[in-house]
Amino acid sequence: MRRVYLDNAATSFPKPPAVLAAMTRYALEVGAPARGMYAEAREAGGIVDDARRAVAEITGAGLWADGTARHVVFTLNTSDALNMAIRGVVGFAAGLVVQGAGRARRVVHVVTTAADHNSVLRPMSTLAARSIAAIEVGGEIVGEVGGVRVEVSRVGIDARTGLVDVDELSRVLRAETALVAVNHASNVTGVVQDVGAIARVVRAGCDGLYLVDAAQSLGHVPFDMRAMDADLVAFPGHKGLLGPTGTGGLVIRPGVERRMVTVREGGTGWLSELEAMPEQLPERFEPGSHNTIGIAGLGAGVRWLLARGALNVMQHEARLTSRLLAGLAGVPGLRVLGPGVLGPVVLARELSESSVGGESKARAGAHGGGRLEAQARAQREAQVGLGKNGDAQSGVGRRVGVVSFVHAGVTPTAMSAGLEARFGVISRSGLHCAPLLHAALGTGVSGATRLSVGPFNTDADVDVAVQGVRELCGEAGRATARVGGVEDGALAREPGAVTL
Repeated sequence: MRRVYLDNAATSFPKPPAVLAAMTRYALEVGAPARGMYAEAREAGGIVDDARRAVAEITGAGLWADGTARHVVFTLNTSDALNMAIRGVVGFAAGLVVQGAGRARRVVHVVTTAADHNSVLRPMSTLAARSIAAIEVGGEIVGEVGGVRVEVSRVGIDARTGLVDVDELSRVLRAETALVAVNHASNVTGVVQDVGAIARVVRAGCDGLYLVDAAQSLGHVPFDMRAMDADLVAFPGHKGLLGPTGTGGLVIRPGVERRMVTVREGGTGWLSELEAMPEQLPERFEPGSHNTIGIAGLGAGVRWLLARGALNVMQHEARLTSRLLAGLAGVPGLRVLGPGVLGPVVLARELSESSVGGESKARAGAHGGGRLEAQARAQREAQVGLGKNGDAQSGVGRRVGVVSFVHAGVTPTAMSAGLEARFGVISRSGLHCAPLLHAALGTGVSGATRLSVGPFNTDADVDVAVQGVRELCGEAGRATARVGGVEDGALAREPGAVTL
């Protein structure tokens, strides 16, 4: 039986041949750490630096005036990058409070949303809970860390569109807000948040930093960190960027590093006489030896994407997603979470149209030695909703290639098991590390079944998945009818599962 991989939201598969080639070459011909003065170490350092520049280009972060991409910090994965950002910013803000830097209250306030992943929710909750007593009041978790009160506000979403409630966000922001973290694209609904509009709310409401979680967007949609007005962007290397597992990073707006403390320390290969970590990036946040073989693969994956073009990747995945949504439409008892069938097609067309005539503007926008193609610049502006008048509409309420669904007669676990055993389709079932989002969608007990496409999936892959879902749902319906509405066996609902 042919295996059909549709779990690209977890990690992309397969990888481009160039990724394996880069990792193999490093392992067989270089092998050295990226620190040292001998030839192999210098070559390893060049591999890491080239990967930094590639990430700076695909994120739209650009290069520094010295032609480097020092603001790209490599991490283990997105969770690692988010912990670095959240703990680093909160630690710095808490230090200011302790020093009495103009604060009337000993409070550090951070904001997240119901759309966010546990990689954001758990670090924030942990920081707030490290006290003798931590309580939740009206959606806020309150605790004290080192004599400083940490408060976490969780902004709700519109359950119909999956979009963050920007009015509620505006209301919760205050003088003590140190950080606002937002999920760019959902790993459950595929919804793409209007990060440009959210940035304007954040800037108007507080002096805190703005963190964008790009785990499901970078590599899947055109992306421009500067147009988003983001201070920090956390990303995985192993998902949309097509690199190996164990890679990821944090892109830091120049100057923001001075508002973060380090969360781990160690050797940096130079300035060893210092007791503290160096001030310079990226060494300040990269203690110990690099995962150079993984970074070599990551760099190759990003270069593959840059050569192909973000719009081309998005159009391919949008077409597959629309085919999948259309195939699932009309199945009795089945509910798809998130925007409808026209979302990805419309967004891809808008991005394509927005790129026409944008060449001169895009070339003028590229700076610091990192040349961005004209089309890519216009696409990125459209993605974050930056038209000529600065409005924020193009990316609102649309989705990436993630489709999750529930059925009245088949549990998510049974659906995934049936798809794999009988049709060779690999999916993911459960809460997808997004419990607040599932709760808001009414799927907080059993979760949902998720199918997620990638650049190497085909129409045939989608058609097999659709066939499998339709057959399993049809069998569940017939079984229900036979037993008078009581399901049994592998198709039984889990306790508390959603009934549609």
